[in-house]
Amino acid sequence: MTLRRAALIAASALLIYASLPLVRLNIANAKLLRAVMKGERPSPALDHEFAQLGALTPRARLAQLRGDNSAGISLLQEAIASGNHPDAQAMLGEALMRAGRFAEAANVYKSIPHSEDYFIEQVRRAAAQSRWNDAVRPAEMAVAIRPTSASVQRTWGSVQVSALHDYDGAIASYQRAAAIGVADGYLQIEIAHVQQMARHDDDALKTLDAFHGDHPMAHAIRGAIYLKRGRTDDALRELHRAVELDPNNVWALFDYGNALCAAKRASEAREYWQLALHKDPGFSPALAARCDG
Repeated sequence: MTLRRAALIAASALLIYASLPLVRLNIANAKLLRAVMKGERPSPALDHEFAQLGALTPRARLAQLRGDNSAGISLLQEAIASGNHPDAQAMLGEALMRAGRFAEAANVYKSIPHSEDYFIEQVRRAAAQSRWNDAVRPAEMAVAIRPTSASVQRTWGSVQVSALHDYDGAIASYQRAAAIGVADGYLQIEIAHVQQMARHDDDALKTLDAFHGDHPMAHAIRGAIYLKRGRTDDALRELHRAVELDPNNVWALFDYGNALCAAKRASEAREYWQLALHKDPGFSPALAARCDG
């Protein structure tokens, strides 16, 4: 055998030897994934294999699958300390949340760039399915991670309204978002809407005075407040414009019907209540509406 050939064989052997741990790790990860997908409990031998390879995050996953969240947390903390496991921080945050250690989880997520966006997306998904109670915890976490973010404060405000019915808290959150800086002007309408819901009608009108756009929601809020105050002509004007701009807004249709009723135009009032019911057959305020005359 020539010296050159012997050197090539030795180099190949070293390459194979060096790649064995990676091959073993890939095989072990495949076994773990298969067990998870089948809903099976991974064998203790798999944990031993990961331990030999120094694979801390897979061992943490195994511990969590066994229901030993504390062991999983310890392994993930060790992985982070070693500096060789970039996915360990997110896993540790999730494990701490499962353990009810909210403040510690928030501190972990603060070190992950833009981690608040992950929780904002969770809120949006829950909101899209009207699962507002499921939106509370991720929204709280987003606030704990990045309280100086306008989008976080705005998201938290929507959760305070829809899940917690904390209107004054929502107003404060929306106002913080406005102070931080939000690009679109619709935030002012959101603030006015919640102020109206909280029965702060004067504040709602003042907020809308600063909004100069021709938006249906702005007209609807003004109209509803004017109607409550007996300013029927002003209410008719505002609500007519709201319905004109957004004919699918059932609350605007309903309130316009109320304004028409107050103006002694009963047949027209019933017509708009029927339009509201046509858009939403289960809309109870329109079902219960009556107008004599």
